[in-house]
Amino acid sequence: MPSLSAALGSLRLLRQQEGQPASGASSRGQRLLDQVLAGLWGLRVLDAVYDDIKAVLGEHADPGAADVEVLTRRFREHLAQLVAISRQCHFQHRRGAQTAAGRAHILLEDVTPTDFGPAQTYLRRLALNTLGLLDVLDEDER
Repeated sequence: MPSLSAALGSLRLLRQQEGQPASGASSRGQRLLDQVLAGLWGLRVLDAVYDDIKAVLGEHADPGAADVEVLTRRFREHLAQLVAISRQCHFQHRRGAQTAAGRAHILLEDVTPTDFGPAQTYLRRLALNTLGLLDVLDEDER
């Protein structure tokens, strides 16, 4: 299954193929990136992210210590990649994008707690922030 970082790499490649610099923004290049990103929402690229969100925040979610460690690593990766996609695709203008990316950045700078209770709380915060950032990125696709 492709990762979010692979999707971001594809976005950069498409922008370069269109003759746009990887970090620049033109209306044509932005439209292309928006279309590609819109297509990602229906792909399996994000299925794993939503499965992880359900494992942490779902109705019967109660991850054990081993699961908390694994899921925390994955959510840190998910969140970092979503922040990168947000920046790469210039979504900062969307309502709540800067706030969501700022919260994500602060969480990613935090040291992961080692005790189970605080680690579980940290994992839930990661999951909630990941869901919030996905909502911001996906607001035009609903």
